[in-house]
Amino acid sequence: MIPAIEAPLSVQVVTSQTNYLRATLRQQLGYELQRHARGAAGPQQLASGTVKGCVQRVTAGISPGTVLLVEKARFQGQPAIVIVARSGLHDAAWVTASGCSSKSDHILATATLPGTSAP
Repeated sequence: MIPAIEAPLSVQVVTSQTNYLRATLRQQLGYELQRHARGAAGPQQLASGTVKGCVQRVTAGISPGTVLLVEKARFQGQPAIVIVARSGLHDAAWVTASGCSSKSDHILATATLPGTSAP
């Protein structure tokens, strides 16, 4: 089994008003990653233990990987957690229900974003 991404001791979570939609998820994620890279993604706070557990559970099996974005937002109008991680040449994204934790992830949508955050 491939180990999960090593989450840093302090995971920063962006809180946004973004309402991700299934039809435009890849485009919206690309835009948010660009904003995040410029430091314009919105207010950040340290992740709770529950959100950090969610990140570790959802990213299990991605190796090597780096967490690029953890965002509390909305998906199809409902509260959600958005996680984006770099794995090789791609960014992998997951949208989970807001109750995601180390024990339950309830993934609502996924996307692959080739080259959006390559150096």
